[in-house]
Amino acid sequence: MMVADLFDVAQMSRAEVAQYNRRAHTVGRHMCPTCLREFDWTEENFYRQGYSRRGKLLLHTDCRKCELEERKTVLKERYHTDEAFRMRVREHQRAVRAAEDEDAKARRRIKNRQYNQKYEETKRRKKPFDAATLDQVDLQAIGYWDVVWMNHTLKAEGRRVCVDCRAVLRLTVVNFRVYGKRRGSFKAYQMHVCRACEKARRTN
Repeated sequence: MMVADLFDVAQMSRAEVAQYNRRAHTVGRHMCPTCLREFDWTEENFYRQGYSRRGKLLLHTDCRKCELEERKTVLKERYHTDEAFRMRVREHQRAVRAAEDEDAKARRRIKNRQYNQKYEETKRRKKPFDAATLDQVDLQAIGYWDVVWMNHTLKAEGRRVCVDCRAVLRLTVVNFRVYGKRRGSFKAYQMHVCRACEKARRTN
């Protein structure tokens, strides 16, 4: 009987997973302590970490999927907080695009088209917020793009939610600044951040 049989997998701590993995490694298996899924203890499922002094291959504890998600989270946070890092990333992206040949540009256009189609399908499947039940929604708990999506449904009501302070305000130029006009239309775009929060952004 494996050690995992002694534990409730859904409640296993990292120490209990480590205890399980000491036994599991003898049969070439390893449980990821983040998602609690078990895989073959190989480079196919875990990133390489290096070699020990005796020349033994070392692998990361978390599986590739969890490790990648963690790296994305760290890089995204650094991109938003580190100005120098953000500029290096943008310069690298511009250099990569400038060096692309026609085949690479065509592949990128196809990839972007597929992404846009997937995004539109997801947006159509997403249930819109009901303006009548707005008071039941925890505006501080939902994400940025959920607020933007909500604002599309509130547009007919003449209201808008600020993405920063989450205040529900009348959709007027007094509360939200106009920043452009739609091509071929007299209707103007209005920002999703209220004037007070926009002013606070500029001063910070």
